[in-house]
Amino acid sequence: MFAVGAALAVALSAGPAHASQALPQRDSLYHAQVWQTEDGLPESSATAMVQTADGYLWFGTFDGLVRFDGVRFVVLDPTNTPALPTSAIINLHLDRAGRLWVSTSGGLAVREGSAWRTIS
Repeated sequence: MFAVGAALAVALSAGPAHASQALPQRDSLYHAQVWQTEDGLPESSATAMVQTADGYLWFGTFDGLVRFDGVRFVVLDPTNTPALPTSAIINLHLDRAGRLWVSTSGGLAVREGSAWRTIS
């Protein structure tokens, strides 16, 4: 597991490889922000992280799946996303078709577009 704040700091500060070669290296080019449970995270550690084509960062935690748009966290769990078998997210995978696969302690779910389904 890794700290969500550290992962976000790395994800938000990393630019394209070619951009770092073209720009002078200065500390002022990057801004790091650390988010905690007080900011809307269900817990402060994550089991997995992916970024979907629409720009959202997704974090797996043992207290739910988290979608982050750069400003706001949305926590998904079985109460608001019934296709998720449990809140304990083990792993996340984005396939070539853009589907988000979510492995939980109770089974597997997939998000295709905006639709969720449980895989039995």
